Amino acid sequence: MSLILHPDERLSTKAEPVTNFQLVPALAARMHAEMRNCNGIGLSANQFEMSFHAADVAPSVGIPQIIVIGLGTTYVHPTWLPVGQDTEVATEGCLSLPGILLPVRRFKAITLTALTTGGGEIEVNFYGIWARVIQHECDHLLGRLISDTVIL
Repeated sequence: MSLILHPDERLSTKAEPVTNFQLVPALAARMHAEMRNCNGIGLSANQFEMSFHAADVAPSVGIPQIIVIGLGTTYVHPTWLPVGQDTEVATEGCLSLPGILLPVRRFKAITLTALTTGGGEIEVNFYGIWARVIQHECDHLLGRLISDTVIL
């Protein structure tokens, strides 16, 4: 297991829907361990070198739509909508772009809709730093990095 660093093409690959939820808990546990090992607060499947064939989870490209965050939670097929229109620019880093900090505009509050590791539906409101982390990790699943959204 290891972190995928820029300019690896997997970072710009869109993730695909999970089709096999049996492997999600083990993958999520490995992702959480890697995130903690790297002192991160979020990690997407795009950033994670998987030790088993990811096509068993997401068959078309092998990168499943999974994110983990430092609250100890895992989200599958995450999508979000803003709560209100308030945004802020703050400096963000990324585990896949070590040593780089860039200003990025994000919504201050969001509602996340996702599936749990077992496939159950969940909806959660996030504010502040955790709203930012969710938006950042969801960007990864779309193949976007902070360098693609930087505020100049």
